[in-house]
Amino acid sequence: MYQIFEIKLKPKEIDWRQKLDKINKLNWYSNGGNLVKTDDGLQYIFDLSNLRIRCLIGELFPIEEGKWSPEDYQLGRK
Repeated sequence: MYQIFEIKLKPKEIDWRQKLDKINKLNWYSNGGNLVKTDDGLQYIFDLSNLRIRCLIGELFPIEEGKWSPEDYQLGRK
């Protein structure tokens, strides 16, 4: 898994305990001390112990077999 970004929230900006019903409606699920959501190949992890949200992807540059050719991605050529 590759990390795309991380957001650090300030404790005074969010009180997640009061929003549990909304969190469940948005398809987040508990995984130990974290809330996790998977969406279109991305995985979001909300670490509740230090209020960080990370976005991860399984493959950094997913290319489907048979869909890529060198002519499509000519670096530095015009």
